[in-house]
Amino acid sequence: MNDHVAAYDAQSERLAAEYEALDPSGYRATYSTLLPSGPGLLALDVGASFGREAAWLAVIGFEVVAAEPSSWMRAAGMVDAEMRNKVFFQKLGI
Repeated sequence: MNDHVAAYDAQSERLAAEYEALDPSGYRATYSTLLPSGPGLLALDVGASFGREAAWLAVIGFEVVAAEPSSWMRAAGMVDAEMRNKVFFQKLGI
């Protein structure tokens, strides 16, 4: 693990709480108009954090690969049973 990832990992819990406190409705409304619809959708969320946006993409019909270098963030994202079935977390090597 490089120094940047280690520093991020050390602050992951605090960063996740701050991010979770943000209201995503504004930017999701904008982005949802740009996303394709239909069967067989695939999304790659690079720097996925704990997977909040990956989960949203899964809910609206995408199969999602969430790439995240922080082991803490990946583990936090895989806690939710529904997420484990819809979002595939992968270690992002930096």
